[in-house]
Amino acid sequence: MFEDRGYFYIGNRDKSTGGIEAIDGIWKFILKYGILTASHFEAHFSDDPYLGEGKDEFLQLPKISVEPWSGMKGAIAVKRPKMVG
Repeated sequence: MFEDRGYFYIGNRDKSTGGIEAIDGIWKFILKYGILTASHFEAHFSDDPYLGEGKDEFLQLPKISVEPWSGMKGAIAVKRPKMVG
């Protein structure tokens, strides 16, 4: 069995590009596959539209919970808990 691991992704923060929307090819596939097949995850989003990029997409995922995140004022944690069984 795999041990728990943490992975981090920060979108392209260059305002002259499309940010996360500009991800294509293998990296978009890897990110999407990782989220959809993960046994559990936690993603943090700021209430700032630029820093919270991708929040709307995460909020549409199945079997998630949303709660305040203590790491930043006004931020949320989007979680999919570890499934048992």
